[in-house]
Amino acid sequence: MGVPDPSHCNQTDPDMALVLRRVGLSSFSDSRIIIAAWLPTCHHGRMSRKAERAKETCGLCNSNLSSPGGEHVLTRALTREFFPKSKGSYTTTSRNGVVVRPHFDSVILACCPGCNDILEKRFETPGGKAARRLLSEPEPKLTPSETVHAVLWILKTWLLLAHPRTEFQTVPPVSPRAQGLPELYSWLISDQLPPAGLSAWAFRHRQDSDSLMKMPAPAQRLELPIVIVNGKTIPFFSMDLTLKLVNVALVYHPGWRLHHSPAASGEVTQIWPISPGVQLYSLPELHNRPLQFASGATLKFLPDRYQEEHLPALTPGVSPEFLVLDRLAAFDQ
Repeated sequence: MGVPDPSHCNQTDPDMALVLRRVGLSSFSDSRIIIAAWLPTCHHGRMSRKAERAKETCGLCNSNLSSPGGEHVLTRALTREFFPKSKGSYTTTSRNGVVVRPHFDSVILACCPGCNDILEKRFETPGGKAARRLLSEPEPKLTPSETVHAVLWILKTWLLLAHPRTEFQTVPPVSPRAQGLPELYSWLISDQLPPAGLSAWAFRHRQDSDSLMKMPAPAQRLELPIVIVNGKTIPFFSMDLTLKLVNVALVYHPGWRLHHSPAASGEVTQIWPISPGVQLYSLPELHNRPLQFASGATLKFLPDRYQEEHLPALTPGVSPEFLVLDRLAAFDQ
């Protein structure tokens, strides 16, 4: 059976959060994951899809052919630990109702054996266990070394979830996806650090029944512009995902600083960039996301005007175009 046309699948509300939990629970007290509803999935015939994938190029190096199995973005070790089949079926709960799932679906990216091996050695082996502790334990008490490896694992995993070619099994591909951003993926298979302008913040996301039933407080809103410099578009990107106990918001804002006011007040913790020697003993706890990222205006700059030192930080509640007007006027004087 071939891959179905995604346009024939039902789409989900991108502002909706999904809660996966065991069937038969009387409350959400045993919730194990909240996952942003934009995560796209589509059902495929497994054997035929593997054969098709083996004829596709790798989603990371874009040169070698993928292995039939590809890269499991959410590893088998993670799904076995967080969503064991012995616990029975799961449900996906949203405003539109409840859907029963017999097991936690695979999330796969076409990936060649060479790149798969690099991901295993660079991220999974040194950071997988520490990352699962960070995601699942209220006080993971990570050492500085464990902290760095766990955070790099999270960056890798969140980015692969947003990869334009990552496949999900039961919902069609929907945005946001990290389109046209090769620099977000090239570092994964090299010895480089993440690109400048990539930031991430985390908090422990309360999922008990009382928290889920409460009306969430209004979140601050920070607009990310579409920047065009000398005719070239510089894409900005954000994704927000809670997995198990921890919410991570990842934002790519090349060449433009941003002011994350919840991090400045200690409501959340910035986990990337991270200073040497930092130890994640625990994370702040919140009922809901304190800051939402949204698409902002399109701003066109001359080459000598888009310079980070001349731009005020992107700030919640202030549109980017209003932030730069006074600063650019002063720059002209």
